[in-house]
Parts: sequence; structure tokens; C-alpha cells
Amino acid sequence: MNEIDPNRDMSWLDDFEVSTRLRNCFRHHTNFNSAQDVLAASEMELLRIPNFGRRSLCEAREVFGPPLSPEPHPSGDREAEWRHEIEATATALWREHLIRRIEWLEHHLGRLKADIIESLTR
Repeated sequence: MNEIDPNRDMSWLDDFEVSTRLRNCFRHHTNFNSAQDVLAASEMELLRIPNFGRRSLCEAREVFGPPLSPEPHPSGDREAEWRHEIEATATALWREHLIRRIEWLEHHLGRLKADIIESLTR
């Protein structure tokens, strides 16, 4: 995957009224360099961006317009496949979030345990 340079020129976004969340998603988690890049991205690609959910998708489509090559309307097996892909992506993102939260808790519980032991040995 390409490295993302958060200091690259994002002035192209200044032409659009976008929320801070959307601006930060594009700046820190994509290599988008123009509105064309946003339009070229599929809904699934956009939804894979961290912190980019349905609300952000609606905002992006409202601000930038519909995708250049719209995805076909899902039907039958394709709809089930898309639903499965969305659920799998959401599950993976949730798992990553929980792992980070557990690591944070373990760190702070370790510090708390050390503080309690220190206070008991005084």
C-alpha cells in the first residue's frame, strides 16, 4: 500500500464545503489528490476508509456528486455478496477497535496495579 503523506497539498478540497471529518479522512487515510479521485472511488472503497461511514458517504456524494462509473444495482447473489463484504469489513474494523481498546486498558491496568503495589509497600 502506498504511504500517505499528510503534508501533501490538499488545497483542492478548499473548493468544496466539507466537514472536518471528511477532510481528515481524505488527508490522513487516502491518496486522493483531486475531486476526480473521489468520484472514481466506489462506495466500498470509500467505506473502507477509517472513520468514513454512511454519513460521510452521503456527504461525499452530496458534495462531489455520484461516482463516475456507478456500481450496478445489486440483485440476487451479488446483493448477498455485497452484504457479506460490508459485514466482513465492519467486523474487521470493529475487531481492530476492540484490540486497540484492550491494549489501552491493559496498559492502564498495569500502571494501576503498580501504583497499588507501591502504595501497599510504603
